[in-house]
Amino acid sequence: MSFQESLQKLCKTVPGARAAWVMSTDGISVAQHLEGDLGPMDLEALLVELGGPIKSLRNGLSLAQAGTVRSLELQTELGVVVLRMLNEEYFVALILEPGGLVGRGRFEVRNHAVDLARELA
Repeated sequence: MSFQESLQKLCKTVPGARAAWVMSTDGISVAQHLEGDLGPMDLEALLVELGGPIKSLRNGLSLAQAGTVRSLELQTELGVVVLRMLNEEYFVALILEPGGLVGRGRFEVRNHAVDLARELA
């Protein structure tokens, strides 16, 4: 299954999903699927900016010998970003509207991450 098909399927399985994205921590967009209007949110800019903190977290966890970053969740008044690392360089992000099913989103992102990581290999 291609990135595009996987991201589309991910969005279709989570009520309230607005978009799904595969991106590198360096800010390079690999694939995206938009489910509708994102409103005023510049999602690509947000995900590019999250690359730096992800790298910092990874370094901090390494120094503390606390393992590696697997997933993050960011909630704002405009929505929720559920992010899961695919490997050291790439992550998948699912963007939900406010009131979207965050728990279902985390579950589906975790399940789809396996196929997406295979696509990167």
